[in-house]
Amino acid sequence: DINNDNYLDIILCNNKPTEIYVLFGYGNDRFYSHKVYSDETQFLACKLVVDDFNNDNFQDIVNVNYKTNFINIFLYKHECSID
Repeated sequence: DINNDNYLDIILCNNKPTEIYVLFGYGNDRFYSHKVYSDETQFLACKLVVDDFNNDNFQDIVNVNYKTNFINIFLYKHECSID
């Protein structure tokens, strides 16, 4: 539950092209899709970690690319957006 609304959310990662999506659950078998990250020039080995990294009681996302040793951190901003 990324946004603490008590509905399960889904995080998807696509490697080619690199895209990360959060599907925010509405509790009625429907989801709102939000693109968090997209880079058509970079093909990441997409590994995700979800935790509250900044201690604001909302889940954040870290994308780890073990092939390039690059890390993206996406912090949840409390209004259904992640930067």
